[in-house]
Amino acid sequence: MQAALEILPWVLVGALVVYIILVLLVYRLGERIAFPAPKASYVLDERAGFVRLETREGVPIAGLWLENPQAQHTLLYSHGNGEDIGEILPLLKDFHARGFSVMAYDYTGYGRSGGKPGEQGLYAAADAAWDFLTADKKIPEMDIALIGCSMGGSAACYLAQKYTARAMVLVGAFASPLEAVFAFNFVPWHKWLNNRARIARARCPVYLLHGTRDGVTRFSNSVKLHAAAREPKYFARVRGAGHYDIAEKSPERYWDGIRRFIGTLEAENSDY
Repeated sequence: MQAALEILPWVLVGALVVYIILVLLVYRLGERIAFPAPKASYVLDERAGFVRLETREGVPIAGLWLENPQAQHTLLYSHGNGEDIGEILPLLKDFHARGFSVMAYDYTGYGRSGGKPGEQGLYAAADAAWDFLTADKKIPEMDIALIGCSMGGSAACYLAQKYTARAMVLVGAFASPLEAVFAFNFVPWHKWLNNRARIARARCPVYLLHGTRDGVTRFSNSVKLHAAAREPKYFARVRGAGHYDIAEKSPERYWDGIRRFIGTLEAENSDY
C-alpha cells in the first residue's frame, strides 16, 4: 500500500504530461490532420457544369452547378474531408436525376479552389456557394436544402445556423472532430468545428443518417447531434452500415428518405 502511494504522484504527473502533449497536438496539427486535401481530380470545365466562385475575401472557389429547370428544391452539398467535387460527381448526378438542382463546391485548398485548407476556409467556401445560389441564381433561401457528409456536416451546420434554409441532412457527421475518434472531447473548451453547438441553433428541420458500424466517425456522434438539435428532427440509424455505404445498405433511408424529407419536411425515426 505504501509503495502504491509513493508511485501515485508519478503516475499523475505522467498522465498530466501525456494530456498536455495531446492538447498541444490538437492545437498544432489538428487542422492539418482534419483537412488532408487530395490532389484535384477534375478539370474546371464549364461545359461539364463547373463554375468559378469567390469568397467574400476574394479567394477563388471551384463549384459545380447542375441545374434542373423542373426542380422545386435545390441541394447545396458539402463533401467529406478526403475528397473533392470531381470524385463525388456520380453521386451529385444521381441527386440531379432524382429531380433536384444541385450545387456542390470545394473548400479552400481543395480541388481547384484557392487558399489553404482549414476551418475558416471551409466556412468561407460555404458562404460563397450560398451566395451563388441566393444572389446569382436568385433562389429563395427556403428552397435550398443543405446536405453535409462527414466533414461536410460542419459546413452544413454552419450554414443552417446562419441562414434560413429549408432543411438539413447530415450523413455520418461528427459532434466535434475529437469525438469522431474518441469517446469524448478531451479539449472541451476548444470550439473547433463544434457541430453540436451549431446544430442547436439550426433554423430548419434536421435529418441525420449514420451507420452503426461507422469506423471513421463514431456512431455516438449522431446520437449527440440528434439530442442537441431542436425539433423537428429525425434520425435514421442504419444497422451494419459503415461510413461510406449507407446509400447501398439502405436506399430507402438514403435516397427515398432524403427526397421525402426535403419534400415534406418529415421523416421516420428508424432503427433500420
